[in-house]
Amino acid sequence: MYAGPAGGLRSGPASNPSFRAAFEALQPSALRLEEAVELLAAQRDRWLQQRRAETMMRAARHYEGAVARCISNGVLTCVCATKATQPPSFGDWAVSEVPSRIDLAGGWSDTPPLCYEHGGAVVTAAIAIDGAC
Repeated sequence: MYAGPAGGLRSGPASNPSFRAAFEALQPSALRLEEAVELLAAQRDRWLQQRRAETMMRAARHYEGAVARCISNGVLTCVCATKATQPPSFGDWAVSEVPSRIDLAGGWSDTPPLCYEHGGAVVTAAIAIDGAC
């Protein structure tokens, strides 16, 4: 369902005039991140003052759209500095060493949209396996 020219929950964040300036500030060609964050926060505050489920959902959805745009900007501007190599032969082993982590509490509370309104906290611990991280 499309909300028409008025914008809304079904037309997408970029169609809503209230968030348009913030989304334009997130365009890769004219990235103004600080301005975008300030514009997003100001509109979010106006919506949350209404204390209606619809406006809270709208704020969360628009923040998700902003996060998606930021991730897209990061991917599109990424520079890869690795050299191409031949893949290992069938049956060969590839060894990789990475830190290990266990989640003790709060898993996923630091991800959108929950963290936008309530913050996020995760308790983790790094562990050594066979004496190595």
